[in-house]
Amino acid sequence: MLNRLVHTSIILICSFLIGCVDHTADNEESTLIEASSEPEERPTQSVKFGGLYKQLGPQGGYLRFFEDGTVLSVTSSGNPQQVARWLIKDGNGNYGEGKYKVSGDRIVFSTTSEVGKLIFEGSINGQTLNLKWNSQINEKRGTNYYEFVQTHDIQ
Repeated sequence: MLNRLVHTSIILICSFLIGCVDHTADNEESTLIEASSEPEERPTQSVKFGGLYKQLGPQGGYLRFFEDGTVLSVTSSGNPQQVARWLIKDGNGNYGEGKYKVSGDRIVFSTTSEVGKLIFEGSINGQTLNLKWNSQINEKRGTNYYEFVQTHDIQ
């Protein structure tokens, strides 16, 4: 009984110190929960528009953010200029689409495509995103870094 009480107390203290992510019961969206009644002062960061975030490494993942809170995600072998021409909000279904939320330097979003849903959570650091992801498509999870690439064909 004492061990359970100590374990529960430690979990509650850690949750208040570092914050946590609450996934709603229907798991439709992730939302960031502030760690305490007096949130830590963090400089406000913003995602960049007028280009794409390209995943660092060989996978070819891309993210595109819009000022209305929409985010698009896709994996492509194309270069950023090529992908920017067709990764647009037209409802063609060839990409994942969702809404993002930014709080301080933290970002949370999910994207849903024809094949399933990906959930992302992480930080914004200038032109770089550090994102943990969880796939509801294949039950995999991991961490990826994305770097902003300005493109000329953004509509």
